[in-house]
Amino acid sequence: MHGVGLLIGVESVRDRETPKPAAVNAAELTERMKDRGILLSADGLLHNAIKMKPPMVLTEDDVDMTARVFDDELSALERG
Repeated sequence: MHGVGLLIGVESVRDRETPKPAAVNAAELTERMKDRGILLSADGLLHNAIKMKPPMVLTEDDVDMTARVFDDELSALERG
């Protein structure tokens, strides 16, 4: 069956003013998330689109945990 489920995409850019793609950051973020048990992918023509494709059995707790971990890892990347 097609068209059932949830797909979220987040574009990784170096600067919001001049949206230059940040493919390296996207790749590093997806690896950090994988290390914490959450599978994402960096796709798109410029390899800077982070895609979240959760399973249909996703729970509210899963969403909360994923958002928390994503925020943690994104903040860690920003700090360097």
